[in-house]
Amino acid sequence: MPTGGTSGSRLHARFHFRYKLASIDKLQKDIGQIRTWPFDAQILERLVAIIVTVVAIVVAHYIQVALP
Repeated sequence: MPTGGTSGSRLHARFHFRYKLASIDKLQKDIGQIRTWPFDAQILERLVAIIVTVVAIVVAHYIQVALP
């Protein structure tokens, strides 16, 4: 027959295990909320559009200067 100390330590181990599982679950949720890229799609699309436009203008200017 188990003694009170043994069942108490089992109970403590169960609570400790549940606490660890809850901590792991919270960490997984927190990690899932971390943004992997600091820009959202709209900002990235605008940035690419601006860069492509500026590059096209610079290339067009160099072509006009190179071809008199």
